[in-house]
Amino acid sequence: MELPKIKKEPLIPEYFPAVWQAVIFRNWDMIAKERIADVLKTTVDVVEFEARRMGLIKQKNPEIWAEKGYITIIRANWHLLPYEQLLKMLGWTENKLAYILKEEDFLRIKLGKYKPDCPSVLYNPLTEEQKAETERLFAGISNLRETPQKDEFDFCYEDFEDCKTKDSYNIKKPVFENRFIYLFSGLYDKAFDVDSHTYCPDKLLKKYSEAGINGIWLQGVLYRLCEFPFAPEMSEGYEKRLENLKDLTERAEKFGIKIFLYLNEPRSMPLSFFEKYPHLKGTQIGRFASMCLSAPEVPEYLGNAVEKLCRAVPKLGGFFTITMSENLTHCKVHLINDIPCEKCSDRPAWELAAEVNKIISEAAHRVREDIKVIAWDWSWHPKYGFDTSHLSDVMKIIPEDVTIMTKRETSLPFTRGGVSGLVEDYSISVDGISNESIKLWNIAKEYGHKTAAKVQINNSWECSTVPYIPVFRMLFNQIKCLANVGVDNLMLSWTLGGYPSPNIKLVSKLFFDKNITFEDAMKSLYGDKTDTVIRATDYFCKAFKEFPFDLGTLYLGPQNGGASNPLYNKPTGYNATMTCYAYDDLKSWRSIYPEDVFEKQFEKVCRMWKKGLDILEKEQRLYDIAYVSYSLFKSSYNQIRFIRLRDSIENRKELAAIVNSEKELAENVFEIMCRRPEVGFEAANHYYYSRQTMLEKIVNCTYLADQLKKM
Repeated sequence: MELPKIKKEPLIPEYFPAVWQAVIFRNWDMIAKERIADVLKTTVDVVEFEARRMGLIKQKNPEIWAEKGYITIIRANWHLLPYEQLLKMLGWTENKLAYILKEEDFLRIKLGKYKPDCPSVLYNPLTEEQKAETERLFAGISNLRETPQKDEFDFCYEDFEDCKTKDSYNIKKPVFENRFIYLFSGLYDKAFDVDSHTYCPDKLLKKYSEAGINGIWLQGVLYRLCEFPFAPEMSEGYEKRLENLKDLTERAEKFGIKIFLYLNEPRSMPLSFFEKYPHLKGTQIGRFASMCLSAPEVPEYLGNAVEKLCRAVPKLGGFFTITMSENLTHCKVHLINDIPCEKCSDRPAWELAAEVNKIISEAAHRVREDIKVIAWDWSWHPKYGFDTSHLSDVMKIIPEDVTIMTKRETSLPFTRGGVSGLVEDYSISVDGISNESIKLWNIAKEYGHKTAAKVQINNSWECSTVPYIPVFRMLFNQIKCLANVGVDNLMLSWTLGGYPSPNIKLVSKLFFDKNITFEDAMKSLYGDKTDTVIRATDYFCKAFKEFPFDLGTLYLGPQNGGASNPLYNKPTGYNATMTCYAYDDLKSWRSIYPEDVFEKQFEKVCRMWKKGLDILEKEQRLYDIAYVSYSLFKSSYNQIRFIRLRDSIENRKELAAIVNSEKELAENVFEIMCRRPEVGFEAANHYYYSRQTMLEKIVNCTYLADQLKKM
């Protein structure tokens, strides 16, 4: 595998007097000082001294980031270090970094098409002017660093303690048979390389069980869980991974929870793989090609791998599949290909997608009839080359014992600020169930299939870095609608949204009683505080309905990073990347919205949300979460406004006010993160922002405030 090509100048943070200071500052909590010193070619004593000069305190436990936060490390250094120094910082080989970028939930795409062309960063003593600048810029964070802090990754899952009752669901017949969710602290690609106790403690399983969750999903890659017959070396360590998966399934079963694996198979291979097996090569895109299902060995491998996996892990709950996706899994996944597959030229995408599900189902059920197989229709859509007029044919090919899943809101229409669109995915703010979703479920039922709905019960890319968005009535109504239309199963989150929250505790009442009222469900959670919480969160619901929804905004907008995003006093020239770097790319952020409408919608969200926030008591855990949600929206509004005003000196006073607002948000979120380690974390991005990121934003704002005074 190859690393992304190098191109374009990096964005060096100008608010650090020296670039090497940025390297120390960003990595201080994540990388041992000895390694930082080695990367910068200086001594440990120098690194410690310079860290103290920037207001940083003694390192605590940086080693944990290598296991649980390596994506955060990569993000922090992508614009700072060349590959050689980045690899040294990580302690990785080129092959390992290339593999992580490919398989860790599209990290390569998230970081951008190219690696910035970073020069080597070496330590040089500061000049007297740089020393004075350092003292002034970093004075404001010293007191914050002394704030009592819980360890990052030490998720406490305490939110249920606000609830009045602890329910047991073991004796009740459920409305929804399977209610599965992504493990909040799960490792996306490396989950089975380590003992599951390290990321899935029993206390988390217990919290899920108390909330009526009976399934957890994690990604599975077949060639890492079973020996890959074409290249056994790619499967090295699979026996240990199977053992770890088996242990997790056995632990989870004690809490009434089954483990589901997400399969996106068969995986594409680098072109070098097909030098030995040219007859297996399918469609080619770039430096990868699909393993062609028209070659008999490929479906045989796929079926054998699933069967062996099920036999090796007898308590495995099942699988869900995606068969049309960004991954090049079969020869008709994409409409546009570099070199199409001749063998599959007459085979439609719907047939290949159905075949994959048929192979997986038949293989699993050769082992046990009760293994659940769920086929998700993600991207079963004409614009991706999937002819939906053949849905009945798909249902005939896929065995009846396969559950058919679609999103609650597929192609659901919405209007915000006079702008209309259709939901594609990841919506909480748009209410209702779409006609497209109901149509698919009805066709599935006609051919004997059970149905499932994929929802986001805690958060979405509308606001992903808060563990749950407290829009209680909105979520309750969405699940109630699904119960009323007779959906059989629920997938409650993608990789974001797995926190065991009051959101889940609330809607879990509907898991077992679809007739319960919202008010009664809330009272069972909040007792005599119910009226206050309802008044506050109803404002949040009204606010969220003004969110400028569009998938482009969700993936590229500033609302996931919020106050962690730097303010840039001049255009960067960089395009925002999917759920990673927002930069200052207002054009991409706003997507279908005119600039003024986009700004106005965020202003509406903030104004209404603040009304609800003012009702809550600040000592409540719910207040912290509501405030972080508000900060993400408020900072988005600030950034939009800043970018629109920054080119004119006449706007200096308003720009200064925005900078001060951003600094205040960063300070407040930092303090909340010190007591709530789950804030900022999302399993597939690790810490989207860390406490250190918030401290850097404060420095960024201090610097900009000074620059504005000089204008």
